[in-house]
Amino acid sequence: MAAHPYVPVVSFWLTEDDTFVYRRIIRGHRQFMLFDAAAGEKGLAFDHVRRARKPTS
Repeated sequence: MAAHPYVPVVSFWLTEDDTFVYRRIIRGHRQFMLFDAAAGEKGLAFDHVRRARKPTS
């Protein structure tokens, strides 16, 4: 049985912080999300599009 498309796949707490990171898969694309448990806020852990670009010489 396949996992729900929005269910986090991998998660871990950052050391001595109220923040954790998790990876989710949406429509076949992986995203890393950063969640601040104290503030109740979440967002992308980094700019996925920029990181995916091929570096120029």
